[in-house]
Amino acid sequence: MHFVARLLVACNCSSLEKFSLTCNVDKDASRVNEWLYGFINPKIQELCLRLYGIEEPLVFPDQLFTCATLTNFELDMQHVFNLPSSVHFRCLRTLTLSNIIFPDSSSTQQLFCGCPALEDLSLINCNLKNVRAVCICSPMLRRIYILENKDDMLYDIGLLSDTIRCKVLIDGTNLKSFTYHGNGMNDFFFSYSTVIDASIQVNYDYDVCVWTTVVIDGAIVYPPAPEVVSESDLKTRGQRIIESPPHSKDASGSSSVPPAGPGGAPPGGGDSSTPIKK
Repeated sequence: MHFVARLLVACNCSSLEKFSLTCNVDKDASRVNEWLYGFINPKIQELCLRLYGIEEPLVFPDQLFTCATLTNFELDMQHVFNLPSSVHFRCLRTLTLSNIIFPDSSSTQQLFCGCPALEDLSLINCNLKNVRAVCICSPMLRRIYILENKDDMLYDIGLLSDTIRCKVLIDGTNLKSFTYHGNGMNDFFFSYSTVIDASIQVNYDYDVCVWTTVVIDGAIVYPPAPEVVSESDLKTRGQRIIESPPHSKDASGSSSVPPAGPGGAPPGGGDSSTPIKK
């Protein structure tokens, strides 16, 4: 703690372009707030904050949310992400949010509308329980990765229902890649689909009524509609199953949610991926 304070005094932070901070905040929120105000300047280009064990709210400088030079922003903290009344990341291209709790619908919408140059968005175990609906819209958006593992999210699973499920509308005319891994905590809708690379892996908790829906151009693409099988086909398939032993590809896969890769990047593809039909 004292080393960072001395560094803040010794360095000329007004021209700092890259800054990364990883620490356990605990009861030192006021001191960490001083660091945030000291290191984050209007010329910052890349910012990575991993803040754990937060017991008191952190306050980010207002100049962060109107920074015209910031291109890469990564924030990991299991706490409410309080946003100002004005958010405008003019040059932000990559945004990675992990474990944060969005405060409300209005400020969350302002955040996603304030990133006109956004190309890559990752939402990792982010809590949307305070948000009824939000639209993720950016003309430059090309990739979305969403991980929702309920065991790592601050949800009261016993109270989980449609009343706290968020409706997420994705409006990206240049979106090429969409990946969802998780427990189906929210519903996702596409107003216009240009996706050519998609992966959906859902691990449902059948003890709780939790179902996710993915809709493209008004059509539900996940969960897939049940296949209509005739009686004759059913008999033929049954006979084949009895006559020939199952192959490894017929075995059911693991129901666990795949972990995120380094830096929140999605893991490699797998047989359990469900492609989105355009």
